[in-house]
Amino acid sequence: MKTESFSNKLNTLLSRSIYDASAQFELGVCYENGENGAAEDAAEAVMWFRKAAQLNYAPAHWRLSHYCRDGKAGVTQSLSDAMHHLQCAADLGLAVAMNKIGDIYDDGKLVPKNLKMSFDWHLKAAMLGNRDAVLKIADDYAHGHGVRRSIKQAIRWYCTAAKKR
Repeated sequence: MKTESFSNKLNTLLSRSIYDASAQFELGVCYENGENGAAEDAAEAVMWFRKAAQLNYAPAHWRLSHYCRDGKAGVTQSLSDAMHHLQCAADLGLAVAMNKIGDIYDDGKLVPKNLKMSFDWHLKAAMLGNRDAVLKIADDYAHGHGVRRSIKQAIRWYCTAAKKR
């Protein structure tokens, strides 16, 4: 009985996938993890993620950024493609992608180190409630990274992060 409901979910997703980016994304997740009656198949997952990304679905761009970064499932490793998908996800409002872009500017390995850009991206993510970004903003204020040092602002952001636990 449990297997039937999983197959029904997969069939429902397939029928919705013609017009629904979230269904396409969910199908990708099913194939990625071998769930809901789908066989584990990373290449099939990538195909569904690409379809959802073509419809500007931020989580699909986020997932594709990882496949491009790592060169998995037949996807050619390409840091520029990974950054493209990451930027698309951030532009579509995905806070975790914004936070990651902030980390990339902070790290300075993929792009020139830019603490101001790092701060700006982390702030965007923090304003959307991303706890990691909230902590990064607090640290930036505490140490003056990319922003004028302000212990008062650092404490405010640390308190915000504590409330998000």
